[in-house]
Amino acid sequence: MKKTVLLFFIFCGILTLNAQNKQEFQVGLAMPSGDFADDDNESAIFDGSGVAANGLYIGYKLLTPIDTKGLYWTFNAGLMYNSLNSDFTEELEDNIKDEGEYDGNLETTFSKYINIPIMVGLQYETLLSPSTKLFGEVGLGINFLKITKMSFSYDSYDSNDNYTYEYESNYTFDSSMKLGYKIGGGVVLHDKYSIGLTYMGLGSHKVKFESEEIWDGEKEKYKEKFDEALSISSLNITLGLRF
Repeated sequence: MKKTVLLFFIFCGILTLNAQNKQEFQVGLAMPSGDFADDDNESAIFDGSGVAANGLYIGYKLLTPIDTKGLYWTFNAGLMYNSLNSDFTEELEDNIKDEGEYDGNLETTFSKYINIPIMVGLQYETLLSPSTKLFGEVGLGINFLKITKMSFSYDSYDSNDNYTYEYESNYTFDSSMKLGYKIGGGVVLHDKYSIGLTYMGLGSHKVKFESEEIWDGEKEKYKEKFDEALSISSLNITLGLRF
């Protein structure tokens, strides 16, 4: 995998050497799909259900013309940011409050999904009118996934000894890297603005994580891995500015 990544970045560097390159900045809506959007709370995060909400996509695209008219090599780098579905987070908070030991002062920090896809591919553009082009694109590359920390803390009541103590639970996640791909299309207006619709499949990630529990002066830590791989996919609508 390390050799593949190195060759990938060497190829990306070669693409930047062409003086006829076009560059494009993109921003848009990242709509999770498939398992990434699945709202099965019983399998959330650790068992294959992403419970991800709509989020933000920011990207950069480099287009390098090749011999065939309208055909380009492309280099794409992006950042996709998704929080957890609010229905899931609210239900989880309600479940904590319904526990018999719960005694108030709940504080929560929920994870966010950060995906960084870096891809190379091909894009073909054809004239629809003097000011409008249609394009289609495909790409293949790597995706870096980072899930941010999740934590809960609240006062817990020990009915046996009749006193209250603070309970805390923390989850920290390792980053993960997998192969990814994309396929999409759209329009280019006046060779300056673009509107695109792109499907991204960003790999199935069996993430390693550490869980920590702290209560009444005691602490326990466990290193674990997702029981089921989390498949990341998204349908993104973007607006682009070429320069």
